[in-house]
Amino acid sequence: MKTILGLLFVLSSLFLISCEEDIPIDPKSPAHAYMMMIEDLYANSTGLAFNNTYLAADLTLFDTETKEQLSDLVEIFAHANDLLYLEMTMDELVEAGYVETNELPDGQLVPTFFTEGVLFRFSDLDITDETEFAINISLWKGNMGATGGLYEATLTDETWTVTRTSHWVA
Repeated sequence: MKTILGLLFVLSSLFLISCEEDIPIDPKSPAHAYMMMIEDLYANSTGLAFNNTYLAADLTLFDTETKEQLSDLVEIFAHANDLLYLEMTMDELVEAGYVETNELPDGQLVPTFFTEGVLFRFSDLDITDETEFAINISLWKGNMGATGGLYEATLTDETWTVTRTSHWVA
């Protein structure tokens, strides 16, 4: 019975995916710049991004339109790297059991390690105007396994240019 249900789930998922409309994302959308930053940080992650099952992204910082567009791009990137995409916050990953925790004496749970994945987090968004912004991005595997940096993006002639201006490793 489980095999039949599993097969039906896979077939229905394939049907739904094939029926989805490809919605092009405007090249001027900042989602493209954020995706370039993710790709750069992932490629330069000093081994944190290897041997994982999941790629998670906390997109709560973004407005609805950017969040939807970036989520689509990150999901495509995850699948291209043979990873399952999770759009979740750290708290949601902990609650769902993806991230290991330590319990403090006061009962608070502190995230310690994402055994089967990595989490991209965004902070300190500084928008100059529609064509220029800066943001901090981190890639977290665990308390002793993370990397990140400050990125700047500029839109010129419908093309985003992204520069990493600082980088850190923990």
